[in-house]
Amino acid sequence: METKPVQSPKGRLCELTYREDTSDLSTIGSTWRLWGGLVDEYGLVGLPDDMTGTAIDIGAHIGSVALALLVDHPRLKVVAVEPLVENCDIIRLNAEHLGVADRLTIHEAGISLSETVPITWNWTETGNDEYWRTNRFIGNVRVGTDGGSETVIMPGITLGSLMPKRGLVPFMKIDCEGCEWVALTDPAIKRIRRIVGEYHGHPGSDGLRDLLDPTHDMSIEPNGACGIFTATVR
Repeated sequence: METKPVQSPKGRLCELTYREDTSDLSTIGSTWRLWGGLVDEYGLVGLPDDMTGTAIDIGAHIGSVALALLVDHPRLKVVAVEPLVENCDIIRLNAEHLGVADRLTIHEAGISLSETVPITWNWTETGNDEYWRTNRFIGNVRVGTDGGSETVIMPGITLGSLMPKRGLVPFMKIDCEGCEWVALTDPAIKRIRRIVGEYHGHPGSDGLRDLLDPTHDMSIEPNGACGIFTATVR
């Protein structure tokens, strides 16, 4: 484990713990000010400073979005969903260090309509046998050479079960390599003020518009079979 000084999207100085020889720093750098600039993949810097309520982070990975939201919005709570237990451990470690753990709820689960869901994860070989387990990832960012994959069975959870009983959710980030379609077809989606994330595969950008156009204004940046989208409730 190593630590790195960083700045939140809105410029607050912090320090985050990450795992060496993994994609952790790349993930942090897509949200936090790490290498002299801000990529801001999910548009966090433009969110209202006084945002309150409960935000949702689906596909939290190591919590780079969830933690940034908590640091920059001291009156906000966050619910994070992440199926890989080792990633959840990193989220908890950094949340404690940043003093935001009391406003964070973590579900070690995957979005699904079933009670359980198979999660296929990959690992890469880094030349250090101690690291293959901490370099587990879902998605396409890889460090080292391919090491293989494995499927684990995790609890399934629905978007509706994550939502507060009433009112709008101010923000949801979703990047879960395909499970977004289950979440976006949940009737609870109409209660989310702003959604930013990635879509993957079928039904593509046209299907995304069909799901969200009735309730949200859409912006889509397609990139082949996937892309980034933003949806803001009317």
